[in-house]
Amino acid sequence: MKMDILKIREEKMVAVKRSLLILVSIFFVISCASSLSLQQVLHGTFYVDYNNSSGESSFSYQFKDGTFIATLSQNLDMGAKSKGSYQLASDTLILEYEPYDKPESSTYRFISKTPVTSQEATEMDTLGSVSFRIVNREGNPIRSANVVARNNAEKMISGYGADSLGRGPKQFITERVDEFYIGFVGRHSVTIPADTLAGYNSEIEVMLTGTTYNHYDGIKKFLIEELDKNRIVMQRLEDNERMVLIREGSGD
Repeated sequence: MKMDILKIREEKMVAVKRSLLILVSIFFVISCASSLSLQQVLHGTFYVDYNNSSGESSFSYQFKDGTFIATLSQNLDMGAKSKGSYQLASDTLILEYEPYDKPESSTYRFISKTPVTSQEATEMDTLGSVSFRIVNREGNPIRSANVVARNNAEKMISGYGADSLGRGPKQFITERVDEFYIGFVGRHSVTIPADTLAGYNSEIEVMLTGTTYNHYDGIKKFLIEELDKNRIVMQRLEDNERMVLIREGSGD
């Protein structure tokens, strides 16, 4: 009789273990499917919809291959960028920010560049000359941008404010000039060493941008509440702020 009871108990334990194993497996499959679905959705550019209205907003996330770039766009070509990597833990999106150094880019280009003749150098006592055109990212002129010829002590030798076309008078390169500084309020300045221009009469287009690159390296977590291919609703865990993301071009 005891043997029969023990056998029944053992069979029940096996059945319970089997049921638990099945439940764990189902949970694992569901979790993986959920993560896979979110992973598939999180690819492309999403704009933060603050007013539940369609169209692009001033803040966006660009997700690609486990990384993201967050962009805040403002007027007058101003803005800020952050970047990092992201992880998916069940229904939680984890953004791991990392410092975003200003990327190397071509901030100026030569429109024309001709060698200085010996006659010019003798008659005008110059190593060359340079004319600037100052523009924003879209190529539009920046009026009143400052162009300053200065020495290594950053003491101004000559300078001017650009006109409505983003231009100003020709600047001559002499032994006293060490660099040309081009700047405007709220934008990143550009400095061009004079010795890189010496020997030529040049015309240069300079692009000034107002984009800043954040060095934040913290972690932010979001609880995913709703999800489809064009719309993500999530809640920021640090302050419970609700955020709606709309895929670029979805028109949702």
